[in-house]
Amino acid sequence: MTVIHLIPVDSLGGVEQAARSLDPAMHKELKVCFMSGESFSSKKYVRCLSPKKTVNSFSIYFKALAFLMKSKPKVLICSLWRSSLVGLIFKFLFRKKTNFVVFVHNTSYKHFVDKLITRIAFCFADYIWCDSRASYDFVADKNNQCKVSVISFFIKNSEGSSNERWNCKRTSNDFIYWGRLAPQKNIEASIDIFLKYKSRHPDAKFHIYGIDSGALDAIKRKIKACNAEESILLMGPKKPESIPREAATSTFFINSSHHEGMAISVIEAMQAGLIPVVSPVGEIPSYCIDGGNSIYIDPADTSSSVDKILYLVESEMLLNEIRHRAKITWEDACDYNSSLYDAYSKIITEVKFANVN
Repeated sequence: MTVIHLIPVDSLGGVEQAARSLDPAMHKELKVCFMSGESFSSKKYVRCLSPKKTVNSFSIYFKALAFLMKSKPKVLICSLWRSSLVGLIFKFLFRKKTNFVVFVHNTSYKHFVDKLITRIAFCFADYIWCDSRASYDFVADKNNQCKVSVISFFIKNSEGSSNERWNCKRTSNDFIYWGRLAPQKNIEASIDIFLKYKSRHPDAKFHIYGIDSGALDAIKRKIKACNAEESILLMGPKKPESIPREAATSTFFINSSHHEGMAISVIEAMQAGLIPVVSPVGEIPSYCIDGGNSIYIDPADTSSSVDKILYLVESEMLLNEIRHRAKITWEDACDYNSSLYDAYSKIITEVKFANVN
């Protein structure tokens, strides 16, 4: 195979969702390989290298290296630090001819090991791809700027507007969130904002979808301490590549993250007809305009954030206008499917010309 995209494990995060969203007819030379566990996808370009192992198993690294040595890809794309470690070893020790691509998806390092491995990988990478301008600004410097580029991480929502899909009208100004339940998502701040909003709108609901990534217990304690079990509903993980039914009757998608990359769930929500209520971090300010197609919030100042939401709710005309602007934001955008194909095809073409010369 010509191109391999190596990812540690399939999950409900943006990296994995983007990998599952590709069109097999376009990406005939690509294989997406998950180092551990099963995949949510049955597409023919997806392969699980160690389906019975967890991401913490040491053996997955040897299995991934063995697979790469057998496959001898022309282009190896590595997302997240575990796969970057494999790519780094493969490039440095076994196959220097392979074009090694480090794909960056965030604007901070998760921990010291992530920082160490990723920064070493930058030194040996032939290319560094970033999923947003924010992640580009995070990694680019005078030493590597010539090999850093941005790949569109926009994923088209095949389900369209959620209320169109479920054939119903929005009947409430409820809140909804889907994504990882991780400390960086700062969901406790979203709960604070919702509860202050609920004090003025007692019937409001907040549906939270997500897989636990280290914050679920804290979220449960917060909800219980506020006696909010009936209005803040933990729905579990959402089905991959789907929009929750509650999005059809909700108005606001709230994301109070400390830091983000592209924030794919926000983009999904906009296409589904929801108004983003977001902290302007990462790439979000490049496509969310405060008062234009979204509402900016300050998690440290929940009162002023709620005032902005209440002002919008009181004007149905303004509410509908902002919802419309949010939905049309992505109508003509270049998507990940095409951007990824163009990026690795360019590398393959350059390799062919180099071999001719």
